[in-house]
Amino acid sequence: MDYFAELTKLLVQSQNVKYFYLSNASLLYYDTFINFDDEYQFIWKARWSVGKILYIMARYFAFVDVALLLVFTLQEHPDPTRCMHIYKTSAWLLVVGVLVAEALLIVRTYAIFERNTYVLAYLVCLKIGLTIPAIKILNDSFGQTTFLPSPAPTILPCFPDVGIGSCWPAFLCIAIFDLNILSLTTFNAVSQWSAGMGRSRLLKTLVMDGALYFVCLFASSVSNVVILRTQSQVREFLTESHTFK
Repeated sequence: MDYFAELTKLLVQSQNVKYFYLSNASLLYYDTFINFDDEYQFIWKARWSVGKILYIMARYFAFVDVALLLVFTLQEHPDPTRCMHIYKTSAWLLVVGVLVAEALLIVRTYAIFERNTYVLAYLVCLKIGLTIPAIKILNDSFGQTTFLPSPAPTILPCFPDVGIGSCWPAFLCIAIFDLNILSLTTFNAVSQWSAGMGRSRLLKTLVMDGALYFVCLFASSVSNVVILRTQSQVREFLTESHTFK
C-alpha cells in the first residue's frame, strides 16, 4: 500500500468523522429541546422507579459522551499522553452508557413479555456473560494502544495505532446481545399478530416500535464490528510506515 495515499484517505475519513460527531451533538440537543415538555410531563413528574432512573442515565450520559468525542477530535495540538487519557475516559464512560442502555432494553423486553421471569433471567445472565469478556477485551486493548504525534494535527489531533481496532470483539458481544433482544421482540410481535393483537395498546406500541428500533440497533452494532475489524489493518500499515519515516 502507498503510505501517502492511505494517509490522505484516513485524513478525509477523520474530517468526515468530525462532521458526524457535530451532527450527532446538534441532533442530541435538538431532540432534547423539542421533547423536553413531554419528558418533563411523563418522566420527571412520574414516580421514581428503576425504569425512570435507567432512562435518565441513558438520556443524559449521552451529553458527556458527545462532549468527550468532540474534545478527542477537535482539540488543537494535543500530546499523545492527553489523547490516551481522553480515549480511556471516553471508552469507560461508553461502557457505562452501553450497560445502562441495555439494562433499559432488558426492562422493556421484560415488560412486553408481561413480566416473564424466565425472559428476565435469560437476558440478565446473557448480559453478564457477554459483559465480562467484553470488558476484559477493552481493558487489554489499552495495553496495545499508543498514540503517536499526528502528521496532520489540525485534521487528525490524535493518531492511534492498531490497539483501537483490536477491541472489535467487544462490539461483537454487544451485537450478540442486540440480536437476542431483536429475536425476542420479533417472536413476541409474531405471537401477538397470530393472536389477533388482542393485548393492550401500550404493549402494541412497545412491540411494533421496538422491533424497528432493535433492527437499527443491531445493524449499528454489526457495522461497528465490521468497521473496527477492517480499519485496524489500515491503521496498522500507517502506524508502521509512520514509525520508519
